[in-house]
Amino acid sequence: MHWLTLRFADRNLEKAFLRDYFDRTWRRAQITMLAGILVYIIHGLADRLAYPDQSMRVWLIRYVVVGVCVPLFLLSFVPSLKKWMKLFFYVIMILGGFGVVAMTVVTRPPASHFSYPAGLFLMTMFYYVFIPVRFIHATAISWTIFLAYGVILAFSSLPLYVPVTNIAILSMANFIGMVSSYHSEQLMRTGFLNRQDIERFEKEKYRAEKDILIQDLHDGIGGMATNIMLLAEIASTYESTDEMKSVLATISRLSRDELSDIRTFMKSLDTLDNDWHSITADLRNLGSTMLEPHGIDFRLEASLSEDIENPPSFFVLNLFRIYKEAITNIIKHSGALHVKAKVLLSTSPPVFSLSISDDGTGLGQGDTMGRGMGNIRDRAEKLGGKLEFRSEGGTELVLTVPVPLKYPIKGIDSENDRR
Repeated sequence: MHWLTLRFADRNLEKAFLRDYFDRTWRRAQITMLAGILVYIIHGLADRLAYPDQSMRVWLIRYVVVGVCVPLFLLSFVPSLKKWMKLFFYVIMILGGFGVVAMTVVTRPPASHFSYPAGLFLMTMFYYVFIPVRFIHATAISWTIFLAYGVILAFSSLPLYVPVTNIAILSMANFIGMVSSYHSEQLMRTGFLNRQDIERFEKEKYRAEKDILIQDLHDGIGGMATNIMLLAEIASTYESTDEMKSVLATISRLSRDELSDIRTFMKSLDTLDNDWHSITADLRNLGSTMLEPHGIDFRLEASLSEDIENPPSFFVLNLFRIYKEAITNIIKHSGALHVKAKVLLSTSPPVFSLSISDDGTGLGQGDTMGRGMGNIRDRAEKLGGKLEFRSEGGTELVLTVPVPLKYPIKGIDSENDRR
């Protein structure tokens, strides 16, 4: 960023900023344009009250300025002329400023001494603070008008204290306005760069997340398809109908499991539905669907904070895989009659927690890494979470993940980490 003009060295970046700046400020610019025209007209009424004998000459100037500015303001609403809006601003700024300078020429004291120079002071502040144009352009226009006024003062017969006072006041107004406009544009450009970084991070995060999800789906479907193919080849060698039926039943079960996994995967990609309440409802429905056909009573309790952003697809997919694996283990190994799940999402402390407990046989020595628990631990680590197992009067699995979500996988780190 250039220290004076604030332009970016990269031309493409500068063009992108100017487009973004225009899109964010053009409506405000129209409002400012209208406000300036109204102020110009209202001050015309004050001319009549303060200087009735000189008002006609001043009104003629105001008529010319307003007569040009009003059509330009109306043209700014024509979509095909939107690209010319900045030019409209500059014309209005120049006409307004030179109009006030002209008023100081055609009027007599005290109007030419103080009233209309005060109007120049207001115009200067208006240029720098309210009109959304670049610092360098506001500076050029304002100082041009200041110099024009200075030339008129140099050829005037006013007492010396008048030009000295007015020049000093307008100079200070310009310097103060320049500082304000400079820092305002600097903040705008810094904000633009920050948004660019965030957008770039989001794209990188999306690509990395997509690659991981696709790899996960590929591994799951690939492994299942291989199993089904091998089982089908084995079944083709059997002569016994009972043996063949047994293998076909296994193939059917594997196919249903894989179909369920694909549905889970597709659900995780539907980011519009991935709010915490719908995820909790899906967890409750999945738990009931899996456990109740086996005569196992299931309950899920939830406590959700409303102040945490919705989770990404990567989190949703791994959460459901962990949940399904845990419930599958309960069905196969626990002998439980009751299962209770709790979902907690809080901001104090900022954490997401999922616990699944049963009243079954519990875990034996060294069982925490068996029964598919290794896969669960791997997925918990991918989420940047912690997994705990407790075995007192049954088994309890507790998954805890800090929020905002932070992934310890390259390319999926959180926005807060990057900052």
